[in-house]
Amino acid sequence: MADDQHVDIVSWYKNCFVVWDRNLFEANVLPVLFSHNQYASFDRQTNFYNFAKMSIHDQFPTHKRIGKKDPIKYMHRMFYKGASLQQIQSIERSTSPHQLQELQETLECVNVENSGIVEAMKSIQKRICNAQQVLHQLRHRPTLIPATDKTVVEATLNNDGHANLAVWAAPEATHALPATETMSVATRVQTFEFEI
Repeated sequence: MADDQHVDIVSWYKNCFVVWDRNLFEANVLPVLFSHNQYASFDRQTNFYNFAKMSIHDQFPTHKRIGKKDPIKYMHRMFYKGASLQQIQSIERSTSPHQLQELQETLECVNVENSGIVEAMKSIQKRICNAQQVLHQLRHRPTLIPATDKTVVEATLNNDGHANLAVWAAPEATHALPATETMSVATRVQTFEFEI
């Protein structure tokens, strides 16, 4: 592929290489590079070295079947047009101890990221719980607003940890109207701002 030989059979495609014609690849390319001419063996080896195999139209590996005459795209993060010899030589079989170490390090990074996400979720859940408690307290203050079916509490939560509540009440004469019409004549009774 470096000298653009057999580009109609195998060539670079973006950050991958593509086998355009498997039969010609078996007949003309494999015997030159390997001690066999079996495409299935080549495909198995790419799998051992963690190349992702996919259809030419896919961006990521899928479990879709690829037709026997369809081109196949192979992708590896260290094997692309312009990759250095050092990068290519660092590609190892999936059974190598070095690769296991790399996977463990990646897993540790993912675990750290996940714990950060879990902590953020706990913080958000706590803020929601606090907001629900405040709403509950406001609903049960008898002097705040008369309890009617047409009382609406509007709440917004800002990123800075402050919440705004607005209480709307509709005139008694509109109670028989649908809620959408009632809100058009409702008046804001009281507004609260507090920290959560």
